[in-house]
Parts: sequence; structure tokens; C-alpha cells
Amino acid sequence: MININNIYGHRLPWESKEQSVLKFLSNSIISIYSKTELDIDDLCAEDLRDLIREISNKVEDINNVMQKEIDRLIVRDADLNKDKVCEDHQSDKIWKCSDCVDKMAKAMEIPVQNER
Repeated sequence: MININNIYGHRLPWESKEQSVLKFLSNSIISIYSKTELDIDDLCAEDLRDLIREISNKVEDINNVMQKEIDRLIVRDADLNKDKVCEDHQSDKIWKCSDCVDKMAKAMEIPVQNER
């Protein structure tokens, strides 16, 4: 099983965690694709099973990495506006909650007049 922290550790200083994970996933998918491009006509049943098992393990690793990254991003994104209060609700932060954005959009609507 792949340790996602190892993926984060192998990145350039300017790369985000998301970019390093996407790069890892892309390389992993390409490595699976390259295995399917082998000449498998001459492989015996045991070798074919080994190849399928190897591909299956890579797919499982990719799935695990994606799931851990999704979980990390959910926690990060859920925390994004935790320290802010909507400016319409007495805050000095520049941010609006969804309800206030909806109210603002409705207030800006221009009624359509009947054309003759």
C-alpha cells in the first residue's frame, strides 16, 4: 500500500500537494497502461494471473491515494470559512454566506417589462 505522505514528500518546493498527487496518479495510470501493451499472447496462465494481480494492486493503490486525498480535501475545504462570519452579519472579513449572496442577487434582479 502506498503511503500518501511519501507522495507529498517527493515534490518540488513550488508544487501543491494536489499537483503532486495528480502527477503520481497520472504516472500510475500510465504504468498500468504500459503493462497492458505487453505481448501477452505467449504468456502462460500463471504469468497472466501475476500480471492481472500486479495491475489489480496498482489500481487498489490508486484508489487508496485518491480516497485519502478526497478525505483530506473535504476536511480542508470544510474548514475554509470557519474563522469568518458573513460581512452582512457584522464582520470585518470580506466574505458572504450563501443566503446573503442569494438575497443580494434577488435584490439586483431587474423585472422584465412586457414588450409591445
